[in-house]
Amino acid sequence: MTTAMFEEIKEMMTSMDMKIDELSAKVPESLPEESESTEKGNEIEQVQLTEYVDYMARRTGDALKISADLFMHKSSTLLTSFEIQASSILDAFSPILKYLKKRKSLTIKVIVFQLLFASTLVSNLYLLNENQRLKDNDLQLKYLKATNSVGPELVAWLDTTFNVYRNEEMIEIIKKEVSNYRCVDH
Repeated sequence: MTTAMFEEIKEMMTSMDMKIDELSAKVPESLPEESESTEKGNEIEQVQLTEYVDYMARRTGDALKISADLFMHKSSTLLTSFEIQASSILDAFSPILKYLKKRKSLTIKVIVFQLLFASTLVSNLYLLNENQRLKDNDLQLKYLKATNSVGPELVAWLDTTFNVYRNEEMIEIIKKEVSNYRCVDH
């Protein structure tokens, strides 16, 4: 792309050089020679010199105007081509940007779902643990009713058996005694 741009600038400079050469070809090759003629000759020389300076000023102005016009035309053409290329690049990336926006919303939804799932799992584990603790407390109370004795040694033993050093064998024995008491009692 930059190579094409430099080639275009080179062509523009070449065409401006050609225009300047054409304009300079029309200019007389040399200045009129000075002569030691009369005052009338000096006046003619002065007029010719003034005309030559005016002619050169006009030619230079025309050349600059042509060069500026040509430069403006080429630069506007380049600017238009850059705008077209930029819009085509944006159009090419538009589906990718839309996909990334959709992907972002999907990612947010997945994260929210995972957070909800994790909080539900944690709360269920807490409730399961709490339920087990309540069942143990219920069994301890029923055991105290079945033995019909409440003392600090018995309460400490139950706490050790159920909480401190959980002894599943002893808990099964306590369950059997409580179930036997309920069968006999009712």
